[in-house]
Formats: sequence, structure tokens, C-alpha cells
Amino acid sequence: MGGGAKLDYEEHGYSEQSLKMLESEEGQLNAVFACYGSAAQHGQLFEDSLSKLLGQLKRLEGVEDPDAGLERMTIGQLLQLFRTKFVDEIDHWVPDFLDEARKRRNFLAHSYFLKRSGEMGVAEGRFAIVRELVAIEAHLRRGTELVNGLRVAISEAQKGLRTEGGNGETVFSVRLNIGGAEH
Repeated sequence: MGGGAKLDYEEHGYSEQSLKMLESEEGQLNAVFACYGSAAQHGQLFEDSLSKLLGQLKRLEGVEDPDAGLERMTIGQLLQLFRTKFVDEIDHWVPDFLDEARKRRNFLAHSYFLKRSGEMGVAEGRFAIVRELVAIEAHLRRGTELVNGLRVAISEAQKGLRTEGGNGETVFSVRLNIGGAEH
């Protein structure tokens, strides 16, 4: 491992033990698979948060079994249902951000190692993979936070604890259509 790579990792707060592990091919591969597992976990959490949001919205519509069928939907279908059935208006960057999270999650789940197999054979490639996986995980984590934040805001609004304009930081605005009524 070159000195430049070591400095980069020290700047990010990795321990000496972690750095030592990254000096061997085996350690680098372990890091790749650990980062992949963590990113994949965040992909599942993102998908689960979308499913819970849709269940909440369907419950507000008075659907008797609001969660029925959601577990069989793909992440793309969940996002499409959210956009077409429940969203009247939303800040332009939010659908783009969530769609990018969907693409990254699908890339992880369906073709990541097929597309990155060439990089696995060299240290620089393995380090690039680790950086890419960390970035994918961060995007998926932020997507989950956005969706969960919307779920909380809806719940608070339903309980009368949140009003339009509110008193907290506005991350994005959305106007929902729930059962024919805008919220």
C-alpha cells in the first residue's frame, strides 16, 4: 500500500489496526465485503422505509390492510406509487435524490460485483471499491433519513404537532394527496 493511501485513511479517522489490516490483500478484500454488506443493509433499510411510508399513507386513506402487497413490490414500484398516487407537489431535488438511491441500491443488489470484478484484483481497485461503497451507503442512509423524516412529519401533522411552515428546519416541502384531499 502506498504512503498516499495511508495518509488518506488516517485523515478519515481509521485506527492503526485498521490501517494494518488494509496492507494485505486479504484485509483489503475483507474491507470490500464488509463495506458491501453495510451498503446492502442500508439499501434494505431504504426500501423498508419506503414501504412503511406507503403503509402510513394508505392507512390515512382508510385502507383496511394498508401494508398488504407492499412487501412484494420492487423499490421502483414503491417509489412510483409514492410519486403518482400520493405526491401532488414536492421540491424538485427530492424525487431525483430518491431515484438515485433506488439506482444505487439496484446496482448493489443486481450487478455490483459483476461490474467491479476487474478492480478486485489490484490494491488500487479495491481501495476505489471501498470508497465507492462508502459513498453509496451514505446516499442510501440519507434517502432513508429523508423518507423517515417525512413519515415523522406526517405523523406529527396528523396529531396536530406540526403545521405548515413549522418551527424547525425545513429540509424539503411536499404537498400530499391522501384520499383526494391535499395535505
